[in-house]
Amino acid sequence: MNSASPDELALVEKTKELGYAFLGRDSHNVIRINRLVDNKTLEFQLLNTLEFNSTRKRMSVIVRDL
Repeated sequence: MNSASPDELALVEKTKELGYAFLGRDSHNVIRINRLVDNKTLEFQLLNTLEFNSTRKRMSVIVRDL
């Protein structure tokens, strides 16, 4: 799997250990995640990304549950 940073990849791998697998994002910014316990696909629309910066010391995303 490719990622923007090693930290991002580590978070994706850890969430899989906790029962959620990232399936991908399509051209309409719909993110699909598989909940492994019941094999249900969850969908979220990515509305905005607030990139990491040194003032906030965090990155945030705003999503809508589909």
